[in-house]
Amino acid sequence: MLVQIGLIALFMSFIVAVYATCASFYGGRKDRPVLIESGRNGALLTFPLLTISLLVLVYSLITMDFSLVYVSDVASRAMSLFLRVTALWGGQAGSILFWAWMMSGFVAAVTLRKWERDRVLMPYVIAVAMGTTAFFIGLSVFITNPFTRLWHVAGAQELTTTLL
Repeated sequence: MLVQIGLIALFMSFIVAVYATCASFYGGRKDRPVLIESGRNGALLTFPLLTISLLVLVYSLITMDFSLVYVSDVASRAMSLFLRVTALWGGQAGSILFWAWMMSGFVAAVTLRKWERDRVLMPYVIAVAMGTTAFFIGLSVFITNPFTRLWHVAGAQELTTTLL
């Protein structure tokens, strides 16, 4: 159940990041403050959504949820807790998710800090930064999904022991 929450949060963050990109660019181009503010809010919402997704993946690494392909690839029962947590960026899927999370955090910090001072430039800053973030989230959703399940085939253990 928790894995599905992480996957849904990841997919929703992709949709919100694409929306923030389009709304910010179009709002800045047509000088529509409502769309610019909406794009800013989308950029701010992407960070908590990716945080949920990242925390679910870290929790899966800590609890050794080997039903995920990513966890079974980068973790083992012999690893200490510290190594299991740092295994988040031990593989491509976790690294891309971690990179997208850091980028969305930086974008959120910039939109909170410099919003009033650079009001004319901020729609384009948000559009470019969220476009890049949406690209990495899209990689994480569609190419290297860290929430891919490892399905157990009934009878596979018996077959392996019979062949050995």
